[in-house]
Amino acid sequence: MYIKQSNGSYSALTLGAAPAPDVIAGLRNVSTYTKFYGPSFITGRGQGKNGSYFTSKMGSSYELSLVIASTTGLTGINIAASPDYAEHTSVYYDPSSNRIGVNRTYSSLIHQFANTTYSGYFRPYVSDQNQTEAIHIRVFVDGSLVEVNVNERFWLTSRIFPGRQDSVNVGIYAAPGVVTRYASIEGVGWLCNAWPSRPMNSSSLLVQDTAAASGNYTWWDGN
Repeated sequence: MYIKQSNGSYSALTLGAAPAPDVIAGLRNVSTYTKFYGPSFITGRGQGKNGSYFTSKMGSSYELSLVIASTTGLTGINIAASPDYAEHTSVYYDPSSNRIGVNRTYSSLIHQFANTTYSGYFRPYVSDQNQTEAIHIRVFVDGSLVEVNVNERFWLTSRIFPGRQDSVNVGIYAAPGVVTRYASIEGVGWLCNAWPSRPMNSSSLLVQDTAAASGNYTWWDGN
């Protein structure tokens, strides 16, 4: 919603979409904070999917914070990447289409994995002085679960299922030729259980299908 002010300018109002503070406090209870790069770090020109690693010591549950000050094209961060990039997932911002996406093309080597890319529309605000707001991407990874929050007004949730035990690296990503300036890149590794008093498994008992009902197990080749 836009509200016109007395000086002729407009104020934009929208619903917020931020992580709950109590949940974040629980996740970070005894976690490890890492600042990868400080203000005005410039990536140079992107070389495609094989971005540069930060670290592989984040555990299986971690939070990444990426602030994009400016970019000439598609850029973001790679998560759950194997050393040879045979498996990796790219979380990106594309200014040409105003979209935030989770590219799952190479997320898993498991044949039955649906490698569809998930994306949603996000258009940054532009001031009267023609200044585009920075893009603050927060990525929460918990095993196979990936949640993406942008500028506290956009959410996207996806699942990835890396099949390799060494698919634990994270790093920056930019499309070929793209020049990006990051205001900061930070991470919090080894996130805690935000609700330790809850049972680890609250599911009901599974009802298994017969071999005949599941196509005599042909739906899963066991790779």
